[in-house]
Amino acid sequence: MATYWQMLIVLVLCIAVEGQRSNVALWPPKCCLEDQFTMTYRGVVGDMYLGDSFGYSNYAHMVFDFENQMSAMDGFVKTFDGITYKYRTITDYHKESVWTISNNSCTWAKQEGNMGTTCIGENNGETVFYGSFNYMGYIPTYTWRTTMWMENQKGFFYISVTEDECLPVTLNFNGYNDQVVPIPETVFQGGNFYNYTSGIHPDDLGRYFDVPYYCPPAPPPDIQKHTDRKEDDMFAPARALMNIKQMIRRARMK
Repeated sequence: MATYWQMLIVLVLCIAVEGQRSNVALWPPKCCLEDQFTMTYRGVVGDMYLGDSFGYSNYAHMVFDFENQMSAMDGFVKTFDGITYKYRTITDYHKESVWTISNNSCTWAKQEGNMGTTCIGENNGETVFYGSFNYMGYIPTYTWRTTMWMENQKGFFYISVTEDECLPVTLNFNGYNDQVVPIPETVFQGGNFYNYTSGIHPDDLGRYFDVPYYCPPAPPPDIQKHTDRKEDDMFAPARALMNIKQMIRRARMK
């Protein structure tokens, strides 16, 4: 297990250091994706608390519909001790809801905040330019950093996009869970995106976003909306992946 942790920490630190090596002098121009797109994610997540470690790999097909403020994932995680969890998630930001379907059961949880936009580089105070590096040694990319305050997860997310087409290629997180006492739990995440495809066929909308009949209904959204931060960035994939981390945490606690 220590070998996985060493690989994970090296992955996160190498990407961060490489991004600092070739900083550009000026703030890169804002870039945006389409309002509807799909892509695949593969990465690893690890927790460390009082010397004990736990980690898992995550594979997910991700779907984003910014027109209707919804996202969905279908994938599986495999823990480093050999347990596999298959899952499907549906997030409806209008209803402030996320449903997680796993092992023939469905749970509901509140989805904080809003979906944001498909753009990066707004210079809004939350998201800042972090640097540039060549992904895989030859693909020029820009890296952006934003703060993450979500369901007790606090820290920094880093997302890298290609300079020419704004396509996401890497996503990393370094932070902690402050709900764990007496010492916060350290959290690492690192992964890559690929198979980016623009648009969603209308016939696939129901397959991705229809909530199964056996899932709990969503309660009425809060009248008081969250307005403490302006989420006009491209970090909806990060929030979606953190929901999977919470699913694994709940499964381990049973």
